[in-house]
Amino acid sequence: NKYGNGIYFSKEATFVDDQVIADKDGIKRMLLSRVVVGRIDAGHPQLTAPFTKQQSGKGAKTMHSLADSEEDPITFVIPDGTYAYPAYMIYYKLKSGLGDKPS
Repeated sequence: NKYGNGIYFSKEATFVDDQVIADKDGIKRMLLSRVVVGRIDAGHPQLTAPFTKQQSGKGAKTMHSLADSEEDPITFVIPDGTYAYPAYMIYYKLKSGLGDKPS
């Protein structure tokens, strides 16, 4: 839980590929989802839902998701699955000798 407790998503498939285990035929599966991230805040391991952010002089503001960065986020954390819509199941196999290039 690097950025907080919840479900992790990434804009970059290469980040996810390292976590995917191939089946006996070498085929990997990745779920492409549409995710509503709303207001984001930089996460850290101790955060749990509901995510709140203190604003000077304005009190706490509820955040919808956490991310690795507020400026240019790549990894997002949402509190539960209601913020995600599974769109496609992608099946792929890495070609040998080409490094980490999916086929």
